[in-house]
Amino acid sequence: MLQYRPWGFRKRALEHSSMWFLCAFMVLFCTQLTGCSNSSPTAPGDNAPVSVVGTFLTPFSTIERMEPMEYSYSSGADCPWGFMHQGLDFYPSGSQAPFQAVASGAVLNVELRLYQGEWLVEVSVDVGAGTETEYFFETFSADQALGQAQLDAVSVRTGDTVSAGERIGTLLVGGDGSHVHFGINLSGEAPCPDRYFTDDALAAVRSLLEPGLQLCY
Repeated sequence: MLQYRPWGFRKRALEHSSMWFLCAFMVLFCTQLTGCSNSSPTAPGDNAPVSVVGTFLTPFSTIERMEPMEYSYSSGADCPWGFMHQGLDFYPSGSQAPFQAVASGAVLNVELRLYQGEWLVEVSVDVGAGTETEYFFETFSADQALGQAQLDAVSVRTGDTVSAGERIGTLLVGGDGSHVHFGINLSGEAPCPDRYFTDDALAAVRSLLEPGLQLCY
């Protein structure tokens, strides 16, 4: 920190004038470029990123409506199923199953599309801190009418805002294997969701794993 003498010290002022000018310039430079001022630091919410780690609810609304998880997250082929799978698959117990927003945010996209011959509805939600949550309601059916029915069963639309725990949509069971694929998009990367869940939510998700299956590979 720079220490300044009182202006009463005038001896050799001419000799020190250049030094004072340099000090003043450096203080101004520091204040403008590095934020070394007497003002308080930026408070959370004032353009400062807020972490969402450890805050997510479960993607499913009711665990009793879920079957054991066959596919968890894998960043590569080193997993029981032998291929990359950047998300968690949740299978319904019965003909329908409700899914919820894991965190509050803005709905970026709701889209019905054909993927490898089967209809699915993709929902993406911006939850802040460069993080998006993604839900793929996969019908496992080539029936376009079922695809449209699945779109109608999604409760949100592009531009909506949702609160944590609010209904995202209901999965309609079409073909064998219908499920919701849940994943995270973190600035273009797809990390395992495990560290994003609250402790209770993580325990609930893990309880759906088939025996011997890990949550992340």
